[in-house]
Amino acid sequence: MAGGHYFSAPGSQVAAAAASADRPPSSTLSLQVGDEESQDEDDVIEGDEAYADEEVRTALVAKLQQVEDENLSHVLKKLDSIRQLAGDAQVLRHRETREHTARQVAIGQLYSLLLEDAGFQPQAVMQRSVLAMFEGIKLQHAEIFFFSVEDVRRRLATGPSVRLKDAESNPRRCSERLLVTSQILDSMLAEISTEQIRDLVGKVSKYLTFKQTTYQVRPMEERDDARLKNATGFAVYKRDIFVADALSHCIWRVAADA
Repeated sequence: MAGGHYFSAPGSQVAAAAASADRPPSSTLSLQVGDEESQDEDDVIEGDEAYADEEVRTALVAKLQQVEDENLSHVLKKLDSIRQLAGDAQVLRHRETREHTARQVAIGQLYSLLLEDAGFQPQAVMQRSVLAMFEGIKLQHAEIFFFSVEDVRRRLATGPSVRLKDAESNPRRCSERLLVTSQILDSMLAEISTEQIRDLVGKVSKYLTFKQTTYQVRPMEERDDARLKNATGFAVYKRDIFVADALSHCIWRVAADA
C-alpha cells in the first residue's frame, strides 16, 4: 500500500469475478426451488392417485370374487336341488312300477279264479259269470263297472259305464255275453285300488272253494251255457227235475217245460 491508496491484486479481482460468475442470480435460484417443490407435490398427488386406483382395483376384485362365490354357491344349490328332484323322481318311478306290477299280478290272480270257475274255458268267462261271482260274494258297494250294450256297440271305445249295483238290480243293462279278458277285467276294476283287488281275490277264492265243496241249485233256463257233466241221479218234484252232478258238485234243477 503506497500514498494512502489501496490497490487490489489482480489475482484477487479475477477470483472475485469468477465467484460472482459461478453464483446464480437470486431470481433463478428461487425459481428452481419452486420447481422442485411443485415436482414434489406432483409426485405426492400421483402417489395418492395410484394408491386410490389400487384401492378401487382391490375392491373390484374382492367384489367380483364375492359375486363369483355367490354364483357358484347358487349354482351348487341348484345342482343339489336338481339331484334331489331326480332322486325323488326315480324313487317315484320305482314305486309306480312296483304298484303297477302288483296290480297286474292281483288282476291276473282274479282272472285265473274266474277262469277256474268257468271250467278253464276262456270263452266261458263272460260278464254275466263275473256278475254272478260278485253277487255270490255279496259285493254291492264296490266301484266296479260293467260294459253296457251301447259300449259294446261302440266297440268298447267308451265305458265301462254300468255300476255293479245297477248291474245287479238290472242285469240286462250290461252286455251279459261280452267275453271278459284280463285287459277288460282291468278296465272294469280301474276305479278300485290294488289293495281292494287283493281283498277281492281272497273273497272270490273262498267263495270258489265253497262252490267246489258244496252242492248248489242252479236254474238251467237262466244258464244257456250250463252243461251237465255227469248225471249220477235225478228226482222229479212237481214240474221240476233235479239232477245230481258229481263232477260239478251241484244239483241241477231243470224245468220240465224248458
